[in-house]
Amino acid sequence: MAQAETRIRRAYKRDISEICRIAQVLRLPIRGFYWHERAVIAPAVRCGQFFVAIDSNDEVVGILWLRAHSRNSFAMVIESLAVAPERKGQGIGTALVEFAKRIAKGSRKVTLAVNSFWQYGVKDFYLKQGFHLLEPVGVWNGHKYHRFIMSLSAVS
Repeated sequence: MAQAETRIRRAYKRDISEICRIAQVLRLPIRGFYWHERAVIAPAVRCGQFFVAIDSNDEVVGILWLRAHSRNSFAMVIESLAVAPERKGQGIGTALVEFAKRIAKGSRKVTLAVNSFWQYGVKDFYLKQGFHLLEPVGVWNGHKYHRFIMSLSAVS
């Protein structure tokens, strides 16, 4: 499918419902899972950590939760990245990762990290974006996740 015309901007309070709708694709049956919950998303939007991909009709078609790493001041973390199911395969996820790289570099971060539960099946996607797979795998509440990292000094 051809790449859709997409622009990315910081999320506003008015975007929270659409962010929550798209974030439902992240929902997994894991005790304590919270990445899709409005009570978690809304404060992150208010803190300026959420960005949205907007199509030519001004509809939210993808979401990016990007934050500074809590234990490494030189790193930024993609906390969540999701694309509306009806828009997958149109380059929106790639555009969101490229945007995250630019924001991280502009914030003078050295690395960009992301974790992804195995159930999502997106290992190859992140490897294609230039991330490196870290070992060992992570485990959260009994569920395995891939750990990825990218050096931003190698990114143009």
